[in-house]
Amino acid sequence: MNARQHLHALVDDLDEDDLDLARAALREISEEVFDLSEDDVAALRERETECDRGEVVDANTFLRQLRGAVDHSEG
Repeated sequence: MNARQHLHALVDDLDEDDLDLARAALREISEEVFDLSEDDVAALRERETECDRGEVVDANTFLRQLRGAVDHSEG
């Protein structure tokens, strides 16, 4: 199962409150993504490749890594 399929499986198990929280988090992340440098984008592409290879399969881990890339670009 690739990361996208894993994420879809996780979403299928969410109730409406969980979905509202996920939507809010995605809105926040999408706003932060606009501030990424080219180096940050390259790092995220590498993370995506790791996900496709099955090296990162947990959606929460991926989101933490994404936040880390955003935090790193701001720090």
